[in-house]
Amino acid sequence: MSITGKLRADVEKIGASVEGVGAHRAVAVRLLDGEKIWAYPIVGIPTAEILNDVADKARRAEQQEIPVLVYDHIGIRDAWNAHLRWLGDHIRAVRTIKVSEAGWALAAWEN
Repeated sequence: MSITGKLRADVEKIGASVEGVGAHRAVAVRLLDGEKIWAYPIVGIPTAEILNDVADKARRAEQQEIPVLVYDHIGIRDAWNAHLRWLGDHIRAVRTIKVSEAGWALAAWEN
């Protein structure tokens, strides 16, 4: 299953919905509280450069919400996962979530 398919499945498990795909392949997700987020699924290992690219794409698409980079952590080394956690804690312009934890992360979403 593709990363977008996995994201859709996890979103639907929590009762939220995928509304469609927008500019730059961003996936519009409507959460249970009515809030919309824009998820950017990526293939490969996220880097600070990719976070910057996602932030730029969200700005160009005039999305008001904080963009969310969604990635598959399977096969990523522990040291790189630790670095990704650090990036997520320190770079607030883009949020990051593992696709395998998307349902839990989005169910507890706070902007």
